[in-house]
Amino acid sequence: MKTSLLAVLILSVLCIGAKPESEQVMLRPVPHKGGDIATDSDWVIMPKTDLYEVVSSQMNGWQVRDLPASGFKELTESNAKHCTGHYYTCPSGKRPYLVRAVFGQGTFGNFRVERRGNSLAVIWETLLVTPRELQNSALVVNLDFTPDEIYNDLSQIPSKQ
Repeated sequence: MKTSLLAVLILSVLCIGAKPESEQVMLRPVPHKGGDIATDSDWVIMPKTDLYEVVSSQMNGWQVRDLPASGFKELTESNAKHCTGHYYTCPSGKRPYLVRAVFGQGTFGNFRVERRGNSLAVIWETLLVTPRELQNSALVVNLDFTPDEIYNDLSQIPSKQ
């Protein structure tokens, strides 16, 4: 009995700080021509006016926490505003989507979204720094189509927008 308790105690100490498997943060690299995605003419950078970062107070909310494996889900405009803030707007002909985003903790940068067909690439662009740790985040993106693929990647080439 004492041996079993000791083993459980040792295992629990080793697991402190470990993320559960479902919370592991991983990039989903963008298929593109050689080099950086920013140099691939098949991918087009979407206007920043269609991108809204989810406010930090909503990052642990059910909408972000329960994002499906596909990496996106459609939102109502009311839910999009709740996730992003009172300044959110969605132009006529578009719908808000909550989209998985991955960023490098401890790096300065920003998100951009690129499109190829109905595929989206959510890119964390940061200059000359390789992140030590990746973190999950989310964006609300106004789209006039339903995505079929969501990719998450890093770029060290800033967009011109």
